[in-house]
Amino acid sequence: MDISITGRNIEINEVVERYIQRRLGTLDRYFAGVEMVKVVVTEEKTKAAEDRFLVEATVVTNRGIVRAEERGELITTAVDKVKDVLKKKLERLKDKLYGARY
Repeated sequence: MDISITGRNIEINEVVERYIQRRLGTLDRYFAGVEMVKVVVTEEKTKAAEDRFLVEATVVTNRGIVRAEERGELITTAVDKVKDVLKKKLERLKDKLYGARY
């Protein structure tokens, strides 16, 4: 699984890049067909501090595309929120394709 990380209006340092790779590198646990993850981190000049960083993640699977977008006061909180949303969406896709786990 490839993870590509880009930054808009922000320089992505090595620590943030490793954090994103560690957190989103586990998405293939929830859906086996994950091929690539594209992450875009944007810093916006907003008055509200809790909406400062925007993390957009697109997961390309062998069955389609799953996308999530979350905001946070810190990059790490936004990445954690995106991971939770992607986890739910990938599990929903898995249930839809292979039947519910009842």
